Amino acid sequence: MLITDALARFTTQLDADGRSIHTRKQYSRHIGSLITWAAARDLHAVDHLTPELIAEFLTSTVARNRADGAPKKASSVNALRTSVRCFSRFLHDSGMTTSNPARLLRLAVTSPPPPRAMTKGECDRFLAAIRAAPGEKARRDDMLFSLMLATGVRLSSALRLDVEEIDFDEASMRVWTKRDRVQVVYLERPMASALRKFVEGQEGPVFIGSPSVPLGSRSAQRRFVKWRVAAGISAALTPHSLRHTFAIQLYQRTGDILVVRAALGHLRLTSVLTYLHAKRPGDLSHPATMPCLQGAIGLTGLGIRR
Repeated sequence: MLITDALARFTTQLDADGRSIHTRKQYSRHIGSLITWAAARDLHAVDHLTPELIAEFLTSTVARNRADGAPKKASSVNALRTSVRCFSRFLHDSGMTTSNPARLLRLAVTSPPPPRAMTKGECDRFLAAIRAAPGEKARRDDMLFSLMLATGVRLSSALRLDVEEIDFDEASMRVWTKRDRVQVVYLERPMASALRKFVEGQEGPVFIGSPSVPLGSRSAQRRFVKWRVAAGISAALTPHSLRHTFAIQLYQRTGDILVVRAALGHLRLTSVLTYLHAKRPGDLSHPATMPCLQGAIGLTGLGIRR
């Protein structure tokens, strides 16, 4: 069997397993680079994949360098190794190969990168840039990014939110997280009131792109960059930085990493250990870690309010 055909079956299995579109795209991109590298050596079949060949691929410039020639981060190379390991295990488990071609492959030992969050000044300028702009799109963006800052929900979760999933009496909302899990997120009353006013008379998706069409992830990312640039923020922040901002603020307030895990909806404690790099409570004015949430932070998913 061709490696390309095996990859198609692999992505189908990932979809059946409930893996997100982002995960499927990353795996496809990583295995695609392996396929291209192997094809240049006239190797196209899954039988050509051996521990020696995979080791050779992972020591090549294709695996270790970015498109501009600069070395990849250790975490990026580890992500590539993970994709190769998962794909190889699938080949073996599905009977396409007699053994796992990545059975000797191990992940490199690396420390988690520090979370990229907004400082207080960056947060102030970011929201001010949006609120100074006229029009419904700016109003929508203000609500979207303010909601993410106040709750720590992912961009994908915010964009999937429907009006019918918001309980204004309880100041809570049901959001869809990774692998189609549902998490109940609690809102501070000021945020709940602002959200109620925003969706007044509206049904279906809370955040609309064009008429009757939900706002897409790519469009939201472009809008985020637009406001980041308008605010004069040079750091390469993304919408996910808003989730980091919320998490750091929450850890600073509570000093409890378990509260952060519950609020973010993570199943594993290791997923939030990176926030231990943040300053402890009592040093909330530190410019590198103090985010600004406009005084409307809810302890998500815990039912705790200030």
